[in-house]
Amino acid sequence: MAARFLRNLRQIERACQLAGPFIYAVHESRIEKIPIDLSEDE
Repeated sequence: MAARFLRNLRQIERACQLAGPFIYAVHESRIEKIPIDLSEDE
């Protein structure tokens, strides 16, 4: 599991430079931004 993060480290570092909040799924060879709905509409 740690190897997956190390393989994607450059992409993770670039993503962390963007304004958040954000959540990313770390796949075998890429990261994928997961949308978050911060609205309080329920």
